[in-house]
Amino acid sequence: MTLFISIITLLLIGVILMAIKDNKNNTLSWEELKRLQQAYETALQGKDRKEALKAGRTYYSIQRKGGNLTAHDEQVIANDLNTMPLEVFFRGQVTDSLLDSTTPYPISSH
Repeated sequence: MTLFISIITLLLIGVILMAIKDNKNNTLSWEELKRLQQAYETALQGKDRKEALKAGRTYYSIQRKGGNLTAHDEQVIANDLNTMPLEVFFRGQVTDSLLDSTTPYPISSH
């Protein structure tokens, strides 16, 4: 009976040690997580939506087991991208005459 208890105890200790080792390989330090969050927030302040999307997916996926984003993660990222400033492109040369004080937006010339 004592031998049986010893074997079970050793098996449990082995399983626990394997779980601890596996968990250490899949965790990030607090500093690394903060760095990824700051990189995402910085990308959202810029104009490159592809860069912001990549940073957002990296930031959220690193927090998920297996690195798989959830539908909620994708929705949060999409909402964040919608807060980014839009680029406005004009054809032709933009001059002061195109900017009229009665119109809230620049008018493009074709």
